[in-house]
Amino acid sequence: TITMVLSRVWICFALCAMSIGTHARPFASANPGFKVVLTNLGMEYAREVEIPVLQKELASLTVPDISGKAHTPIGSIDYGLSGIHATSVDLGSSGVEAQPDGIQITLSGASIGLGAKWKYREHSFPHISDHGSADITASSIGLNLVIAIGLNAQQELSISVPTCSGGVGSLKVKFHGGASWLYNLFSSTIASSVKKSLNSELCKAIVSALETDGNKVLASIPTTVQLDSYADINFAFLQAPVTTTAYLMTDHVGSFVPAADNTSLPPFPAGPIPQPANTTRMFYVFLNEYLVNSAGWAYAKAGALTFLITPADVPSDFPVKLNTASLGALVPGLKKVCANCSMQLNLTAIADPVNMTLSGRGADVVVTFLLQSCKVCCATRWIHARVSRVLACSDFVSPMWQQTLYCPTARCSTLLTSLSGCMELQLLRFSPGTGQST
Repeated sequence: TITMVLSRVWICFALCAMSIGTHARPFASANPGFKVVLTNLGMEYAREVEIPVLQKELASLTVPDISGKAHTPIGSIDYGLSGIHATSVDLGSSGVEAQPDGIQITLSGASIGLGAKWKYREHSFPHISDHGSADITASSIGLNLVIAIGLNAQQELSISVPTCSGGVGSLKVKFHGGASWLYNLFSSTIASSVKKSLNSELCKAIVSALETDGNKVLASIPTTVQLDSYADINFAFLQAPVTTTAYLMTDHVGSFVPAADNTSLPPFPAGPIPQPANTTRMFYVFLNEYLVNSAGWAYAKAGALTFLITPADVPSDFPVKLNTASLGALVPGLKKVCANCSMQLNLTAIADPVNMTLSGRGADVVVTFLLQSCKVCCATRWIHARVSRVLACSDFVSPMWQQTLYCPTARCSTLLTSLSGCMELQLLRFSPGTGQST
């Protein structure tokens, strides 16, 4: 009974210490998209939060029936305990911290009280039997174990327990009902037998519970989480978690992936992420450009980054209007098609549309779209246009346009559109009724 209770305590501690984990899966890139560091301060905070919750849960614990054999002054007996329930729980002092060989969890001065119904039957003739209730108190409970974290053959996160020691310091049993006045005379003999059996099985039960039930819980955690109908995020492990004397560190794929094909990964690698320089905080998350850049790739591959821009989409106070008169100052060839006609633009993101660059001054983000086609409304007819020539800043005849569109270099870029070697423009006019172009 005590073994089951303590096994449950240890599972909660272990999973709490590894609450940032999930599966692992092979990946072409050696670098993670993001790195997570849970320091000893963070583990200690998690322990402080979890202990009251765990103690409250254990206070209402019920335990399956148990039975056994014991030698007593009246002879050898078979005994049974049923209706076992917790009456008091004190988890004493506990601790959790990272070590080079895993996560160390300690417990000392813990105690638990249990109530139960008892019965017994003597082995030999005349087979005396009796029944009643009993109070069981286990105290001075101390345990020390180390949980190692690795990957199994299926590349899933797994735990093992290479070190476990400790046991119950004192166990008392008090009988009520029946001839309890007699049984209490030798209750210490029964308690000693139960304590000896308990201490011999305690670590075995805890290790079995952690390595069986704990690994089942870890195996049920998914490697991807759906964000919306277009994209998921893959946070699988790249390698087994690393533990030091100061923290638990995990490297994650950290990639957005298309929801319809969430096993595919971006065609570009992740850059390196440095090791943590200090551990003065509870929790650290390190990101690099790969996570953001993969978002553009995933949404583009899912077809979410195709837009049709019409004049109604342009704010009324925006200085540039979506017509040939306004854009003609930017691209003079437009006026040759129509002096003052409305336009529509069809923009589609390139395969890797987001390019984020981090530096000591911050982050620069460029999102690149292709102008697939545009339509010019001339005399109530839409004239289709395709693209074939690269635009440079020299194509923008007015310094005002260059400033508005932010052209700091020979190639122009904005937050939403990059014209660096990808946006081409040559209007092809389709003659009405003939389908021919000029």
